[in-house]
Amino acid sequence: MGKFLNLKNDSKKFIGGFQVVELIGKGAYGSVYLVQKGDNQYAMKELPISNFDITPEQIRQMQQEHDTLAQSTDELLVEEICKEVSILKDLDHPNITRYYTSFANGQNIYIVMELLDGVSLADYILSQSEKKHKVKEEVVWQILTQLCAALRYLHDYKRIVHRDLAPSNILIDANFNIKLADFGLAKRFGTQSVSVMKSFVGTILYSCPEIVQSQTYTNKADIWSLGCIIYEIMTLSQPFSGNNPLSIAKKIVDGEYERINDETYSAMLVQTVQRCMTADQEYRPNITELC
Repeated sequence: MGKFLNLKNDSKKFIGGFQVVELIGKGAYGSVYLVQKGDNQYAMKELPISNFDITPEQIRQMQQEHDTLAQSTDELLVEEICKEVSILKDLDHPNITRYYTSFANGQNIYIVMELLDGVSLADYILSQSEKKHKVKEEVVWQILTQLCAALRYLHDYKRIVHRDLAPSNILIDANFNIKLADFGLAKRFGTQSVSVMKSFVGTILYSCPEIVQSQTYTNKADIWSLGCIIYEIMTLSQPFSGNNPLSIAKKIVDGEYERINDETYSAMLVQTVQRCMTADQEYRPNITELC
């Protein structure tokens, strides 16, 4: 899962009252640490403030909302991020990791979540690929239905869009229970806030055409990502690839990917994936239709 920090007992490192035990993951948006507080262990994600891209218009909007011009951009950004992340505190679903707290320390945002014993879906896919094992259809459905249950809870009951669905953010335990993790980019949506959800977030390989084109997007962004993930499980390859982000973005916008042509899988499963990956979000199903 990652290299150890090799911390000695006489040089313990603490962040926000949590003792850092080891580094368990690292990605483009930050690092994840195993941390301990008292007798309990957690997963803590570290997100550098510099990773958050913010426009002058967004700064002015935040200043108006907070009715202040005195705070620095970093202070406003930290306050806004922590406010958005705190919406996760009341999530309670068997297929979603539990959120505990978030805070700022130095030039980083920290998000503390439930620590899970298992492997990421990315590791599972890599393992199947290395063994040249096709994932059985019943297993694909098992993963898909659990992810749909998590998304239906988020979208229909909590009005939250994840915005960063990717195999590395999905965990599988020993009993093949699926847990959706890493809510660092999640956001509550509604009739008034959807129109301003234009910031580019998430991993481009799983980003929908509307996000790639910096257009307004909705919870259907998660449906596109779900389609890409299930496609990858079935084919053991990502639907969109290229030499650089621009070439990948063009393929996403054009809906240019190799269609699944494998008799191993039923027409219903193949069609479900294709519907999720409908380029025009108007014709892409929402989670209720998908279920």
